Amino acid sequence: MPASEPEQMHGLFEQAFNAGDIEALMALYEPDAALVPQPGAIAEGAAAIRDSLRWFLDRGGRISLDTKLVLRVGDLAYLANRWA
Repeated sequence: MPASEPEQMHGLFEQAFNAGDIEALMALYEPDAALVPQPGAIAEGAAAIRDSLRWFLDRGGRISLDTKLVLRVGDLAYLANRWA
């Protein structure tokens, strides 16, 4: 289920990740989105994001997200979090 507000993103991501649902995770991203899977790395576009998320999911861990910032600029939003 896609988010209708940026503030929903981290909760939906956490649910999909912990369920191991790659399709639900990918539904949260625009085709030209970017993901920072670790410091100094950027996954740009759907294929790179899918590969990065698959790498994490294949390890079978769980994630917890703590939203630190949601910044809206027009139709775009920047989200930042701490995760464990």
